[in-house]
Amino acid sequence: SGRSKDHSSDSDGNGAGYATCTLTIRESKISDCVFLLYELDGTLKDADYGKDNTRENYLKAQKAVAAASEYAKALVEKNSLDEVSVISGATITFTEFQEAVDDALSKAKA
Repeated sequence: SGRSKDHSSDSDGNGAGYATCTLTIRESKISDCVFLLYELDGTLKDADYGKDNTRENYLKAQKAVAAASEYAKALVEKNSLDEVSVISGATITFTEFQEAVDDALSKAKA
C-alpha cells in the first residue's frame, strides 16, 4: 500500500486531500490496483463528494472520483505507470495517483 502527499485545494476549492493505492503484484506484474481518494479529514471521496458545492464544482469533483478508477484500470492493463495517460480535468488526481503508486512500488521492492 502507498499514500500520496497531502494536497491543498486549488483555486476552485477542489483537490484537497490525499490518496491511497494498494497494488497486488503477481509474477512481477501488477494484477490489481485499488486507488482511493480521501479528504484531509480521512473521509472517502465517493458519489457524495462535492455535493455541498456548486453544480459545476460537484461535476469537477465527481470527474476526479471517476478518474481514480480509470487510472487504476489503466495501470493494471498497461503494467507501467509511465504508460497511464492523464485524464483532462483530473490532473491533481493523476499527481496523487503517481505519488501513491510510486510509494506502493517502492514498498513492494523493499
